[in-house]
Amino acid sequence: MVSPTTVAVLTRIPGAWRSSCRPAPALDPHAQSALVCAPTAGIALEVRAMAPASSGAALARLVPATVPERNDAACASGLAERRAWSTPKQPQVIAGRFACFRTTRGAELVWSIDRDDTVLRAVRADGDLAALFGWWEQAPL
Repeated sequence: MVSPTTVAVLTRIPGAWRSSCRPAPALDPHAQSALVCAPTAGIALEVRAMAPASSGAALARLVPATVPERNDAACASGLAERRAWSTPKQPQVIAGRFACFRTTRGAELVWSIDRDDTVLRAVRADGDLAALFGWWEQAPL
């Protein structure tokens, strides 16, 4: 049986991704609920439902301090960056923060959806940061 908190976090992600998700309670001790998903071939996704107003702190724990603050869409060119993001439907409204970078796991993109107190991390093992960013840009957020 799926817990009510897991059901709640499932409703925070796009419907097309939900069938690939499973509970991952040990993923983050700070999260109220956590999932791991495989939304598309080659990409692993972690989803964390956080307590109200704690998504910023959760994002900070996942992003190396060396990732630079930028405003020039460097990730699309394969360069590390962190900045605010918005949706195409509401480009003047900040939806959350995101960061992209490479680690020993591969290319990583971490973002918060502030209205839902959710933090997500996508990992592409081949290290192709530009391709991971392209996938994220097309995601039905």
